[in-house]
Amino acid sequence: MKFAILALLSVATAIKLTHKKQNFLAQHMAKQTDEEIFTMIAGEDGVVDFEEAAVAFEIPEEGLDEFRADFDKADTDGNGTINLEEALAVM
Repeated sequence: MKFAILALLSVATAIKLTHKKQNFLAQHMAKQTDEEIFTMIAGEDGVVDFEEAAVAFEIPEEGLDEFRADFDKADTDGNGTINLEEALAVM
């Protein structure tokens, strides 16, 4: 019986810690600027191509055509990638 109570307390503590961690991460992400978020997605090359953007935004297969149209509108120089200036223009 004592073991069962300790196990339940451990599970309850783990759940609370998980929620606190998720809340912390959500608050941290909310404080990031659009520029910081773009930089994380873009990586070292400083641009985002369609595939990177689709993965980063978790676009489902059925939404890819609409996302492609939006991506192409944001890609104002037509080079197939979005740089920081283009991204900030649509954010």
